[in-house]
Amino acid sequence: MSRSVPIPPSPGIAAPSAITDVTYRNYDGALKTHTFRWWPIAVATIRASVNRKKLGFWIPVGLSFLIYFFLGIMFYFNQNLRQQMSDTGNFMAAGPANPYALSLYQGMISTHLLVVIAAITVGASVIAADNRANALLVYLSKPLTRVDYLVGKWMGVFLLLAALTLTPALLLFLFFAVAYNSDGFLKENPTLILRVIAASLLPAAVHTSLILGFSAWSKTPRLAGALYAALYFITGILAGMVGSVLLQKDTENNNSKMTAIISRLSIDGVTDGIGMSIYDVTPDQIVSRMQGGGRRRRRNPEAEKPSSFTVQERPNLPIMLLIAGVLIAVPLTAAYRKVRAVEVIRG
Repeated sequence: MSRSVPIPPSPGIAAPSAITDVTYRNYDGALKTHTFRWWPIAVATIRASVNRKKLGFWIPVGLSFLIYFFLGIMFYFNQNLRQQMSDTGNFMAAGPANPYALSLYQGMISTHLLVVIAAITVGASVIAADNRANALLVYLSKPLTRVDYLVGKWMGVFLLLAALTLTPALLLFLFFAVAYNSDGFLKENPTLILRVIAASLLPAAVHTSLILGFSAWSKTPRLAGALYAALYFITGILAGMVGSVLLQKDTENNNSKMTAIISRLSIDGVTDGIGMSIYDVTPDQIVSRMQGGGRRRRRNPEAEKPSSFTVQERPNLPIMLLIAGVLIAVPLTAAYRKVRAVEVIRG
């Protein structure tokens, strides 16, 4: 049996080597985490929502700035009138403990419906459109996890809603700081800027989480927006009706704390209750401001009686924070369970 003898390479020719093309092999080098993998998704969400066709977002933004502008104008004229009346010796009713915080709180509660409209406009389609187009197969086939995807979608909607709630409030605060700095505004309110940020970002966080949950479980943006709007209005109407009935029956204010909580078991009610504690205002101050507390005081016993439809006590802050946490955590958990690369069919 013949043996094969290796043929020596010719001079000037390289000897044959092992396979040099190893592109077929999987990467086995060092793995590095990408902390901000969600940011491109957030940017894409913002770009898709901020365009000229999204009038449901731009109109609420413009109206929000307009509301805060009129609040600033009203505050300016009321303060000037109060000063003039004081200079002439005429007696005026005492204003709220902190008129600056009360004006900012009024701005927050006056823009509730605008935030809902903007949330439906920019948030109803963020996941529902991907479900309809089967885009999750593309998103999750990349080095992205479900958490990256959801955080990116959430941040995109949250930043848009925060621009609506926080920016005009900061402008009103800046007006107070510039116009009334000589009156000791900054010295008397050193933490008001932090309270403005907290009270303004809370509604944006709650509405973002809710609309994201409905969008994840909907095949069309229209369905997600309809379900979200139904929850918003139904809970608001029911909480108001039940709270009014309980308040009328509780003539001796034995269950005033429970009534204050039940009457705010809605999306707006939760943010309002927390906002009261953040800005340190009371329902009595709000009613007095709405009834024209800055006018000349007149002795009218009927006018001084508390309204039967007004909750005279501020709701408990820890309970309101717990409810707000549920409103944020439950829809995000539901969205996490729904977002998958493939549709799982059971049964």
